[in-house]
Amino acid sequence: MKNTATHHPRRYLVTGGFGYAGSWISEHLASQGHQVFVLSRHADASGAAWPCTPITADVASLPPEALAALLPEALDGIVHAASLNEEFLPDYPRRALLVNGLGTRNLIAALLLRQEQPGQSLPLLTYCSTIHVYGAVSGEISEATPPQPRNDYALTHYVAEEYCRLFMRTRNIPCIIARMSNGYGAPRLPGSDKWYLLLNDLCKTAVRDRQIVLRSHPDTPRDFIWLGDVARSIHALLQRPDLAGSLFNISSGQSTSIGDVARRVAALAAKRLGGSVPLRFENASAAPPAGLHISNAAFTAATGRKFEDRMEEEIANLLTSLGV
Repeated sequence: MKNTATHHPRRYLVTGGFGYAGSWISEHLASQGHQVFVLSRHADASGAAWPCTPITADVASLPPEALAALLPEALDGIVHAASLNEEFLPDYPRRALLVNGLGTRNLIAALLLRQEQPGQSLPLLTYCSTIHVYGAVSGEISEATPPQPRNDYALTHYVAEEYCRLFMRTRNIPCIIARMSNGYGAPRLPGSDKWYLLLNDLCKTAVRDRQIVLRSHPDTPRDFIWLGDVARSIHALLQRPDLAGSLFNISSGQSTSIGDVARRVAALAAKRLGGSVPLRFENASAAPPAGLHISNAAFTAATGRKFEDRMEEEIANLLTSLGV
C-alpha cells in the first residue's frame, strides 16, 4: 500500500478494526503511513489489503489485567470501534451490555493498568458511539440534544459513553466521543455480515429479487455518511489531543429520504442487470414523517473537515461485491 503520509507515523490501535466501520478506519490509518494494530475477537488479517498487526482478544470477556498484557506499547491513540449492534441476535440485550458497556470499561481499565508501567502514558481514546443515543427521528439534533435511547443498541452505547465520561472525570483519561450517523460503504473485507443495513440490504434485494419493496414511508429522512469520511474524521480527531473531553456528531449534516436511496439503487441495479428493477412503496399514502437535521457544526468548526456524497459510487461497489 502506498504511503501517503506527510506527517510523523504514529502507532494506533483499532478495536473492532476488522468490523464494518472499523475496517474502513484501520485501512485509512494504514494508508496514511501509521502503524496499525487491530484488536478483534477473530483477529485474522489475511483478508486485509492493508498492513496491520492483529491482536486476538475479546474486550467483553477478558479481565483488565489480561487485556492490559496484550496492548501494544507506546500507543499514540486508540479507536474503540468494537461493539455488538445486531439487535436481532438471541439474548441481544445482555450480550450488548457486556460488549458495548463492560467491554468499554475493561478497555479503559486496561489502559490505566498499562499506564502504571514505566515509560507508558495514556493514549488518546476515541470512542465510536452512535447518533441513535438521541432517540430522535426528526427535528434539529445537536450535541446539546438530551439523549433518550429507545432501544438496547442505543442504550448500551450510551452506557459506554458514560464509562468514558466517568474515567475522564475520575482518572483523567483523554477521550473524545464521536457519535456517528448511518455509515455506508462497501465492505472492506470478504464475508461481511452487515447486509442487513439499509443501503446494503437494498442492493442485495435488488439483485436477489429483481425488485425492491420499501415498507417504510419513502419520505423517511436519514443522515447518511460515507465511511471514507468517517475514517478521515476519526483520523482528524486522533491528531487533536487538545480536543480530549469533547463530544462530536460525525454526520453529513444532510438528510436523504430512504425513498431516494431506493430509487438510486434501483436505477443502478437495472443498468447492471440489463433490465428493469421495479420499485414499490407500500406506505407512500401515509402522512409523511417530519424532517431531520443532525448538525455537524461543532465537528466541522473544530477540524475544518467537509463531507462528500459518495453514495452512487458505493452502490456500484456493493453491486460489484454481489457479483453484478
